[in-house]
Amino acid sequence: MTSRTELLALYRTIGLVSRFNGNADVAAAAAVLCGALSPMRETDCIVAKIDREVLKLANEAPQIATGGMRHALEPAYTAQNRNQQAIVCCLFDDSILADGEFHEAMNEAAVAALPIVFVCENNFYGLGTLFDGASCQEELYRFAAGYKIPAWRVDGADVLEVRAAALAAANHARAGEGPALIDAVTYHPRGDSAEPEGFKPPHEEIILHEREPHATLRARIVAEHPGIQTALDEIDRECGFARHRA
Repeated sequence: MTSRTELLALYRTIGLVSRFNGNADVAAAAAVLCGALSPMRETDCIVAKIDREVLKLANEAPQIATGGMRHALEPAYTAQNRNQQAIVCCLFDDSILADGEFHEAMNEAAVAALPIVFVCENNFYGLGTLFDGASCQEELYRFAAGYKIPAWRVDGADVLEVRAAALAAANHARAGEGPALIDAVTYHPRGDSAEPEGFKPPHEEIILHEREPHATLRARIVAEHPGIQTALDEIDRECGFARHRA
């Protein structure tokens, strides 16, 4: 069970990420970022096409490289050769899953047993296309079976669930067992391209509000630790949240 101290630290981190530049997409992805990066150490490396400031808020310890899945291979080879139990966490979204890069990177990582944790932020849309209309496999974590890679499908709005999967995947990679895949199911208020207003159906906006990561974590903490609201309110004020939830 996660301790009170750990929960408060995680709540502060997800609050800071959620408030970054008022970016609604970053807020929606906060649980994935904070949960996936929580096991990362100073000797590890993050590879992603995400603002470095956001990544540093989620975890300031690891090195950061900008790029996609193929760019995760080189630092993974370096980590493997140095034999320091260092790993690479590669963050990407589902727009890449129908491309050759995804399958090439997964295959090479599996064949070479590279220490990579692949984390897919699965928001169901890739460049304005609903993913089930662009791929024959709607349950994205099942792609891993073809490469004999362990995979977890998690609720991308629940930072504790993402964190638990990330810890398991990181331990797997550090032990020299090769790569792992996390399919974090989440939702973005906007897609991967600039779709017009009203592009997505109204019921999806309801889903977004019901699955807001910051509020989801607060509700879980309050349920498990009665009387902790004051501490949470102090963190909310520090992170710039004007309204505090019960």
